[in-house]
Amino acid sequence: MKKEDNKAFFFYSDENEQGFRAAVAGVIGESGNAKIGVAICSPNDHFNRKVGRGIAKNRALGRKPFTTAVLSGKDMKEEKRNLYEKMVEASKNALADPYSINKK
Repeated sequence: MKKEDNKAFFFYSDENEQGFRAAVAGVIGESGNAKIGVAICSPNDHFNRKVGRGIAKNRALGRKPFTTAVLSGKDMKEEKRNLYEKMVEASKNALADPYSINKK
């Protein structure tokens, strides 16, 4: 699949109670399925959206995305809403145990 065949959307979380933040990328392919990648920023690091976007998108398009989703919307607006919900859920799951992301 060519790069231009994918549409990417991004979400940035607030800090969790331990100070971790996440950048989440959701990429919708031509098939309508979505891959979601997550990049976690440690409380010791300066959070940078551009770096987080790049890492999260590469993880989404890589061999092991954080999660995948089958989107069932009938139009693009509904697809985006469904993807956003999945991205928020992925962010919450990743921040619940930030050290587990490297084990996936």
